[in-house]
Amino acid sequence: MTTPSTPGIKHFLLLFFPLTGTALLSTLFPFLEKILLGRYSLEAMEASVAASNVLNIVKIPTVAAAFIAQVHIARFAGAQTYKEMGPCIWQMIWFSLLSMLITIPTTLIYGHYYFIDTHIRALALPYLYIMTAGNFLFPLGAALSCFYLGNKRGKELLKITFLVQSLGFLLCYICIFGIPSILPPHGLLGAAIAFLSTQLLLCITLFLSFLKSPSSHAPTLWQLRPHLLWEYLRPGLARCISSGSVMLSWSVLAYIVIHKGDDFLLILTIGCAVWEIFSVLTEGLLQLITTETSHILGSKTHSLLNYPFRIGLLFVLGISTALSIPLLLFPHLLFPACFPALTLSPYSLSLLGFGLWICFTLDAFNVIGVAYILSFKDTFQLLMRAILTWIFETGCAYLILKNFSISSPHLWIAISPGLLLIASSNFLRARYLKRQYTTALAVQ
Repeated sequence: MTTPSTPGIKHFLLLFFPLTGTALLSTLFPFLEKILLGRYSLEAMEASVAASNVLNIVKIPTVAAAFIAQVHIARFAGAQTYKEMGPCIWQMIWFSLLSMLITIPTTLIYGHYYFIDTHIRALALPYLYIMTAGNFLFPLGAALSCFYLGNKRGKELLKITFLVQSLGFLLCYICIFGIPSILPPHGLLGAAIAFLSTQLLLCITLFLSFLKSPSSHAPTLWQLRPHLLWEYLRPGLARCISSGSVMLSWSVLAYIVIHKGDDFLLILTIGCAVWEIFSVLTEGLLQLITTETSHILGSKTHSLLNYPFRIGLLFVLGISTALSIPLLLFPHLLFPACFPALTLSPYSLSLLGFGLWICFTLDAFNVIGVAYILSFKDTFQLLMRAILTWIFETGCAYLILKNFSISSPHLWIAISPGLLLIASSNFLRARYLKRQYTTALAVQ
């Protein structure tokens, strides 16, 4: 029996950078949309941010559920059962379309009450209605992307995403500001139309490419099969619940912080804004380890099962070291450059940078455990994550903020113990899953 060759660090780097680039582009487009709206009207930007918070309540969980297709596709690729890829993607396409039955009424009802007695209601609701109608495009794009991610075709996905979103950014500018004497400016509504048009173009491009694959061909392959859909979606629903719970817990944490007064909300907002950009590194790492581990499980080369884990630790060290430069060495340059109106003292900026660096490092470490849990389709731990987030992350932060007299720059340091407990829980669970899998193979 031939011993499987161990992939080198170069192999992982060649996969990591396209995945990180794709995650960056996906994050960058909404960010640039908000920047353009801010130049058009601060009120339009506020309405867009508020409406996005409402949309994310259902968008992020459904996207998380659709991304479980990455695990299935990577396992099929590892086992070289390519004909099973087509049915998986088709069923996830059906899930994306059927998700409208839940996302549309939920978003409209929640949005109606969310904007009552707010000064941005008249602006935000039309934007919300347009975006709600196309909310299914986001899980659809995630499902189609999984065909590339699971097959380690990250470079191709990056090229498609870059081209489409470059066109989308140009369209966004035109729709918001218009073209003199040709097209009047449409502001916030123009941004919504451009956003959905870009996502629709991305989905169409990915779908047409998917249709060229032999695994997508069969007379009845596209048909909805409820039992097959449930088989593929079941672990994804656990991740959906987990993601929804995480979002809700962060909303509660934000509510607690708002009532602390002082600069606590400012520190939380700055941290979240910086997190949105730097989190592409951990997202790329999550996709990388999930794909590699699922490939190994599909190919049954269990002797390589520890390798993504060890490589993941090296990446965590690299990410932590890279982020230490702006966050630990130059926080007095980073934060004022991003937020010119910021008036925090150098000491406060140092504390903010240190707290964010700890949280980023712990989040990167947590990604390793989460990736293995996803690859093993461990629905139990995914559901437990929903509970643990409330107990550890929100609970620890609440107790620290309530019982200790800490200043606002210490906020992210106060959040870090909860992240450490969650990361440790997922790490131990990943080790248990690996040991259980190896033992089961030895018995066979």
